[in-house]
Amino acid sequence: MRKKELLALPLMKVTEEMRQAAGETRKYERWRMPDILGPKYQKYFRARKTGNVLEIAVFEWGRIQAGDDEPIFRIFLHDGKYNTWDAYKQKWRTASIEHLYDSEYQTRAERAAHGTYWYKERDRQLIVKFTKSKHQDIPSAVLEWQQYEKNRGETEIIDAAMSLVPEIPKSFAKWVETDALPQYMYYESGRKIGLCTSCGKYHELKEPPKYGETGICPGCKRKVQYKTYKKCPRFQERAYASLIQKTPDGYVLRHFCLWQDIKKGKRKDVSIWEQIRITYDKHWQKKLVYSYHRYKQTNTIRWCNSYQGSYWSGYKEEKRSALYPRNLKRILKGTELEYSGLREFACTGIEFYQQNFIDIARRFVGLEKLIKVGFLRLAQDCIS
Repeated sequence: MRKKELLALPLMKVTEEMRQAAGETRKYERWRMPDILGPKYQKYFRARKTGNVLEIAVFEWGRIQAGDDEPIFRIFLHDGKYNTWDAYKQKWRTASIEHLYDSEYQTRAERAAHGTYWYKERDRQLIVKFTKSKHQDIPSAVLEWQQYEKNRGETEIIDAAMSLVPEIPKSFAKWVETDALPQYMYYESGRKIGLCTSCGKYHELKEPPKYGETGICPGCKRKVQYKTYKKCPRFQERAYASLIQKTPDGYVLRHFCLWQDIKKGKRKDVSIWEQIRITYDKHWQKKLVYSYHRYKQTNTIRWCNSYQGSYWSGYKEEKRSALYPRNLKRILKGTELEYSGLREFACTGIEFYQQNFIDIARRFVGLEKLIKVGFLRLAQDCIS
């Protein structure tokens, strides 16, 4: 619908119920300043759907108190787009709902009430349903619609690339618990009975263990570190894991953050969340990097281009991590990395930089020889 047609839609005005709400007040606490008595609601919303157009009328407390009946802003959502009419400046605005405000006539009391809203429940439900937003409040639902319209050219390309990433293997979560996460053997001082966090079973130990030293679980044969129930009754730990998968146009390296909670020798909770995806073509040439975080300055958490930037620490890149080895033989067969030693190195459980390994293995065939003769530390230095 054209802008002229949008402005011709019937105007929503201030209701008697809104005027009564504008008369309500509340006390606002301010840091290192006296409390101030201000309006209970600073902004007021009304909504109406006409055909395929949803209009949100925005009113402000100061204007209502001054006796105005008309909204200060009219936001029109339609056809995947939005248009905003500034009624007082008599012009169209491109700002999103979070940047629409009229500070020229606001008092200190009204500014103290910033972020408070009045609306009817049916209007809120109408807006949330129309925008199909996962947010349940009006400003966030409208903002999500507006941000999508601004950024959909980029986000649609990202979503298309992410749709090619296959499902995580069913055995990946179990592998994380037993192999990717650090494992521990709990015991009581002076006794030779240990509880393994990997297999979850009690085992008789041949020799009295020493706190902090490493050993091998007699049951599952995994490397463990000895801890006592008394010195370390409960602790939480973070680790990292990676997964390589084949895609229709190449390969993808997926980086996960792991978190475990251990209490009295038993793993109470494990969390796995994906942080970074690196795509490669069919010749293992690096293409693009994606990371999961807040998209630009929006309120949406999603896959974004490049690494996540941090003001203090620069880009948040992938860490050294264990690599899931069970699918590598099939994936690497017939490729440039089939005889790189990647699968053999992953089976050791050593944490390393997979991206570095791929880059180095494509240039130096000697890396495979170092791994297969058992020079693992030297190979790890070459990768790092």
